[in-house]
Amino acid sequence: MKKLFAMLAVLTLLPAFAVALTPEKHTCGDFEYILLKDGIAEIVGFMGKSADLIIPAEVDGYRVTGIGNMAFYDRQDLTGRLEIPEGVTRVGDAAFYNCPFTGELRIPNSMETLGEGAFSWCYSFNGELKIPENLREIGPDAFRLCIGLEGRVAIPAGVESIGEGAFAGCRELTAFTVPKGNKSYKTVKGILFTADGTVLLAAPGGKKMNDYVVPDGVKRIGRSAFQYCGGLNGSITFPDSLTEIGANAFESCVSLTGQLKLPSGLRVIEGVAFNFCTGFTGKLTIPQGVTSIGWGAFGDCTGFTGKLTIPDSVTFIDCYAFEGCTGITSAAIPDSVTEIGEYAFGCRYNGAGYEMIPGFAISCSEGSAAAAYAEENGITVR
Repeated sequence: MKKLFAMLAVLTLLPAFAVALTPEKHTCGDFEYILLKDGIAEIVGFMGKSADLIIPAEVDGYRVTGIGNMAFYDRQDLTGRLEIPEGVTRVGDAAFYNCPFTGELRIPNSMETLGEGAFSWCYSFNGELKIPENLREIGPDAFRLCIGLEGRVAIPAGVESIGEGAFAGCRELTAFTVPKGNKSYKTVKGILFTADGTVLLAAPGGKKMNDYVVPDGVKRIGRSAFQYCGGLNGSITFPDSLTEIGANAFESCVSLTGQLKLPSGLRVIEGVAFNFCTGFTGKLTIPQGVTSIGWGAFGDCTGFTGKLTIPDSVTFIDCYAFEGCTGITSAAIPDSVTEIGEYAFGCRYNGAGYEMIPGFAISCSEGSAAAAYAEENGITVR
C-alpha cells in the first residue's frame, strides 16, 4: 500500500514537473522567443500589429534558426508580406496556419524542415513555389489549400520526406518535377510518386488529366492526392495492385464521369475518399476484400444508381459513408458488418437536417447491425 501511495504521489507531481521543463519565453521588440540548448533562438510569437511579418535574423544577440509550432497560428491580421531570413532552418507544425499573407512565399536557402501544416490555409500567397536545395523534409499538409500558388514545383534532389496532403488543394499547380538524383521520389507525367512507385502522393491541381490511368504497381493513393483537382476529367482506371485509397483522395473531383470501377485488390477506403464526386454514374460495386468504408467516403455521390451490395469482407461502415447518394435505392448488408455509423446510407441533408430517402430499403438478417440501423431510422427491411 505504501508503494502505491508513493507511486500516486510521483504521478501527481508530473504535470508540475513538465511545466518546469517548458522553455522560458523572452521578448525582443514585438517578438517572443525561446532559447534552445545550443544557444540559438526560436521565434514562438508576435505581439505586433503590423500587417507585414518580418522575422528577425537575431533577437537579443541570439541567432534565430527556428519558428516554433503554432507560432503565428490563425493570425488573420497578417495580411501583408512574410519575410523569413537566411539562417532559419525549421518552420514548426502549423506555424503560419491560416495566415492570409499576400505576395510570393519566399523560403530561405537555409531551410531544412517544414513541419506539418506549416503554411496550411495560407490561401493568399501567389506566384511560383520555389523549394530551396537544402530542404530535407516537407511535412504533411505543409502547403494545403495555398490556392494562389501556381506553375511547376521542382522538388530538389535532397528532399527525403514529403508528407501526405502536402500540396492538397493547390489548384493552380501544373506539374511536379524531381531530378534523377532524388532517392525518395519520382514523377510520372508531372504527378508525384514515391521512388518505388507504390504510393501516388500528389497530383497538381491545375494539370489537365483526361481519362487518367493510375500506373500499375501503385498500392496506395495518398491522402488528398487528387483533392479538388479541377482538371481531372472523364474516367479513372485503377490497377489491381491498389490496396488503399487515402482520405480525401478524390474529394470534389466533380469532372470524373462514368462508372467507378474499384480494383479487386482494394482493402481500405478511407474517409471522404470520393466525397462529392457527383459525375459518377451507374452501379457502385464494392470489391470483395474491402474491410472498412470510411467516414463520408462516397457522400453526395448523387449519380450512383440501383442497389448497393456490401461484400461480407466488410466489418465497419462509418458515419455518412453513403449519405446523399440519392440514386441508390437499396442496400444489401451482410452479417459481417458489425458496426454502422449514423446516417451511413439511405439519407440526405435537406438544408435544415438529415432526412431519409423515400422508398430506400435494406436487405439484411434479423438481429444484425444493419437491421438495428434500419429500425433506428425507420427504413424498410426486405
